[in-house]
Amino acid sequence: MSPEEIAAIMGKVLGRQVKYRNVPLKLFLKVAKSLGYPDFVIGQLYWFLQDYQANAFGVGSPTDAVLEVSGSQPEDFEKIAHRYVAAFPYARQTVGSQLRASKNLIKALLTVAPNVNKMGRRLEVPTLTHASLAMDSVAWLKSHQPYPKDPGTASSG
Repeated sequence: MSPEEIAAIMGKVLGRQVKYRNVPLKLFLKVAKSLGYPDFVIGQLYWFLQDYQANAFGVGSPTDAVLEVSGSQPEDFEKIAHRYVAAFPYARQTVGSQLRASKNLIKALLTVAPNVNKMGRRLEVPTLTHASLAMDSVAWLKSHQPYPKDPGTASSG
């Protein structure tokens, strides 16, 4: 799913408008740090989000990976979103949740952006001399050709 499709479904589930904004990665990492995410997770998010912003997960999608691995069709994203929103009390707009969001925003603005390279060295995460993202790899792109759609569900047009 594209970020815009995800935002539209989240807006529908939450009952309010939600828009995707492709924010600078440094800002996202600042917020993650201010919310107390562990350094190792922040380092992993750094690489994952670069691929996400390059739409690496949209290449060749949808796939049959969930069906192939689990033997079952994947759950619909809207159904998943409903379940998480129901279980997450902060998703409801209340005075308390708005105050908490304001506090978190101020905390994030005052937090120094983490240095991912420095964190990696401190955590002794191996560094790659010639690292590349999925979208930079010809071999990866070739292996992610679009999955052929079921001819019975193809639309004309």
